[in-house]
Amino acid sequence: MKKTPLLSLVLSVFVAGCSSSPSASSVGSYLDNYWSGCSKLVSVTNVEKTNGVPGEGDYKVDFTYDLVFKHPIGNIFSLRNYCDKDEPAQALGAALLKLGAAKEGDHFQMTGSVDMVKSENGWIAN
Repeated sequence: MKKTPLLSLVLSVFVAGCSSSPSASSVGSYLDNYWSGCSKLVSVTNVEKTNGVPGEGDYKVDFTYDLVFKHPIGNIFSLRNYCDKDEPAQALGAALLKLGAAKEGDHFQMTGSVDMVKSENGWIAN
């Protein structure tokens, strides 16, 4: 009889380790990879998963996060000095047009969504 609680504890730890939905850290890994093309200028912090919808073979995740500026930037033309990938540079340019210039240490709160799939190495962007 005394072995039953121990078995239940082991099973609950095992089941808790099997994630049936992406975590905020999975989203954070996606965002770090996405923004790596502008890593000289911005870093990603405060990643929060705000919603999730399972699909057929994938999982749509909504999230919020902060972009923290490492350098001041006054206009979008300066982005070419800091970004070496077009997609994040364009997204950053759109944010700057909407939110204005940024000083070193400024935090821009961002929102987004991504479709993720479970791979052998965990959840990844689809």
